[in-house]
Amino acid sequence: MRSIMPRKYFFIFCFLACLPAIILIANRVDSATPRQRAIPLVSPSPAPFMSPADALQKARAEADWVVSCQRASGALTLNPGGVNINPYFANLAIMPLSELGADYRLAVKKYIQWYLAKYNRAPDNLGVVGTIYDYAVTDQGETPKYLVDSESKNYDSSDSYAATFLSVARAYQKNYGDREWIKQITPDLKIIAGAIEATRQANGLTFAKLNYDTQYLMDNTEVWRGGED
Repeated sequence: MRSIMPRKYFFIFCFLACLPAIILIANRVDSATPRQRAIPLVSPSPAPFMSPADALQKARAEADWVVSCQRASGALTLNPGGVNINPYFANLAIMPLSELGADYRLAVKKYIQWYLAKYNRAPDNLGVVGTIYDYAVTDQGETPKYLVDSESKNYDSSDSYAATFLSVARAYQKNYGDREWIKQITPDLKIIAGAIEATRQANGLTFAKLNYDTQYLMDNTEVWRGGED
């Protein structure tokens, strides 16, 4: 049976472990001038209060800016009238709009439809199905960016792009219902989820993409969230 440290010794151990830090702080305070000691560590001034109405107004202003980046196709460029389409950033931008009411339903649905029209149903240039490329707006329309920019990657990641899109679809369904349509696109969502599994390792974590064997905390947090959704 594992031995358990008596509580009184536990507290003594914790105190001793913290003692070097306590001494260091005490020495710094002792060597400080009276003026420095008088400066509070935390400003006593309270943060300015924003009413719920003001917060909602600001959120809607930001949402309207996001919508101003949307093309007729449903794609979101990185800025209004821009030429770069990054589905990962677009997922993060469009996701909160579902929380702001029916005014944004069409914009969110158009974006989901765009993503579903553009994702790779056949193996991409890394051999993975369910991914989506970054796109550029050209004279020919919306073109995979790596085809027109030699320095561009096919996409930054396959795990996060897919996971955050699943969260977009879930936010739409949660706030707008539309269950029949969600049911219709579920086979596509499963294929997109496969892009996550394509780089999942034995430890349960995913690589950013097939040719980039790094397991990012941020990506895997998004993967967990997308899986839950």
